[in-house]
Amino acid sequence: MAVKIDPAVLDAVATSATVMSDELSQMLTEARHLDAGWAVSGLTEVPSWAEDTTVDLRARIGIVRTMDEQSVNGLGAGWSEIAGGRSPVAATMSQLDALRTQPDTNATWLRRPNETLDDWVTRLRGLAIDKLPYLDGAGQPIAEAYSWYSDYVRILYSGGMSALAVTNVAKVSITRSVIVPFMERQTMSPDWIAKAIERFGTYRAPGTTAQSLLMRLVPLERIESLPPSVLQWAETNATRTLLPAIEAGLPSTGAKVYTGIFGEAQYTFRALNAAGEQVTVARGASNLLSIALDAEAGTVLRTVGGAAGFLRGAGVVGSAVSVGWDVAEVASQGNPVEAFKRDGAGYVADIAKTGLDISLTAAMIAPSPITWGAVAVTGAVYAGAELVDHWDDVTAATKKVARWEAEHIAAAAHVAGDVVDAVADSKINPMNWF
Repeated sequence: MAVKIDPAVLDAVATSATVMSDELSQMLTEARHLDAGWAVSGLTEVPSWAEDTTVDLRARIGIVRTMDEQSVNGLGAGWSEIAGGRSPVAATMSQLDALRTQPDTNATWLRRPNETLDDWVTRLRGLAIDKLPYLDGAGQPIAEAYSWYSDYVRILYSGGMSALAVTNVAKVSITRSVIVPFMERQTMSPDWIAKAIERFGTYRAPGTTAQSLLMRLVPLERIESLPPSVLQWAETNATRTLLPAIEAGLPSTGAKVYTGIFGEAQYTFRALNAAGEQVTVARGASNLLSIALDAEAGTVLRTVGGAAGFLRGAGVVGSAVSVGWDVAEVASQGNPVEAFKRDGAGYVADIAKTGLDISLTAAMIAPSPITWGAVAVTGAVYAGAELVDHWDDVTAATKKVARWEAEHIAAAAHVAGDVVDAVADSKINPMNWF
C-alpha cells in the first residue's frame, strides 16, 4: 500500500513529542520532590525515548524533503519504512547519497543546454547505434562520421544549386534580351520564337529537369495501352473477355494518373493580363500563388494541386518542413550574440541554410528571377559558411591525401627505377647480347 509522507505532519509529531518530553520531565521532578516518584516510576524512560524519537523524526523529515527536491525513487527502504522507522536513518542517507551520484540513464537522451537540434539528433543516433549487438561504443563515431558526410553532401548540394541558379538566371536573361530580339530581327517564325522562349527563356520550379527526364523514361503513350506481353498472356486465359473494357478505359485513366503525378501540361488563366490577353503557362513554370488567386472559390486546393502535380507538391511540402526544422535549429541556440560567440561560422551556416531552404521553397511555388536569384546568393553563402565551419577537417583531409600521394608516388618511382635497372642488366638489353 502506498504511503504518502507529509513533512509537515512529521514536524508536528516531532514538536508534540518534544513538548511531551518536557512536560513529563517536569512532572517526574515534582513527583520526586513530593516523595511520590514510585507512583510514576513506569514513565521515567519516556522523556529520553521522546527525545530520541524527535531526533529520528527530524532526520527523516530531511530525507523526505531531499527526496522531493531531487525526485529520487527506488530507495531500498520504501516510503513506509522511512515513515515507520524500520530503516535506520544512517542507512537511508547512505542509500540516498549513492542514488544521487548514480547517472540518470534517461538524462542521456535529453537535449543538453546550448546543444543544437542537429547535434542532439547526432548524439541520439550514436546512443541508438550503441544499443545494437556488437556495436556498443561505436555509435558516436559512426553518428559523427555520418553527420560529417551529410555536411559534405550539403556543401556540394548548396554549391550546385547556387551554380544552377546563376546559370538559370543567365540563360533566361540572355534568351529574352539577346536571342529573342535577334530572332525577331531575322523575321523568324513566331512558332520558333515561342519555342525558344518556352524552352530557354522561362523560369521553372526546381526539380523540373529531373521530372522531365522521368517523363521521357515513362512517356504517357506507354501507360495508355497494355504491353504486348500482357496482351499475349491475357488472350490465353479467362481474362481475355475483360481486355476490351480495360483497353477502352486505359487512355483516360492513364492521362489522369500522369497529370496527377506530373501536373497539367499547361494552365490557362481565367483572368486576362494587363494587355487584355489570355495567359497560358507550361508545366513547371506556373506561379502557384497566381493560380490560387485565379481559381474559382471553393476549388483553390484542387486547382493548385492539379496544376502542380504530386511531385512538385511533395517538393514544396518537404521544403517547407525543412524550413521549419531550420528555424527551430536556429532558435534552439538561444541568444544570437551568445550563439555566434560559441560557434560563429556554424551559426552563420545555420542561418544561411534557413535562407537557402526558404529561397528554394519560394522558387518551387513561384519561379522568378527574384526567387532564383535568392537561391544563388543563399546557396553560395551557405556553402562558404559550411566550408569555413569545417575548414580544419578539410585541411586535415587534404594533408592526408597529399601525404598519401607523396608516399605512393615515391614508392612507385622507386619500383620503376628498380624495373629499369633490372631491364638494363638483363638480356632484354641489346648491349648485353655479346
